[in-house]
Amino acid sequence: MRIRFVRFHPVFVIRSDWLVRPKGGRVWCFLFINLVFIRSDLWCDDGLLSHELVHIDQHIRTLYVHPVLYYFSASYRLRCEVEAYRVQMCCYPGCDDIDSLRWLFAGYISGWYNIGISKEDAYLLLGD
Repeated sequence: MRIRFVRFHPVFVIRSDWLVRPKGGRVWCFLFINLVFIRSDLWCDDGLLSHELVHIDQHIRTLYVHPVLYYFSASYRLRCEVEAYRVQMCCYPGCDDIDSLRWLFAGYISGWYNIGISKEDAYLLLGD
């Protein structure tokens, strides 16, 4: 387990293989207890951790109403995921093919989050 802080809020980062399939990570926030679960095979992926910490920040910024907004609003969900994937993309500075990474994340946005957006549109939102 690791501990990180987002806006002075402690975040407990826990290695777990059974809570996060098929995705790499998951956030759970209960009152002011913030948990991030990361799969063992992705434990050292700082980009994934940064992505999940953005979601913790979204919880804090919305005074923990984030899950309700995220569940009921596809446009809010899209904004949240675009923000998190943009941060994640910045965590791979040595990546020779950032365009491929952007296409990969665009595929995740269009396929995993029930937003109703094409991969091409998600790619454009991830921008430079």
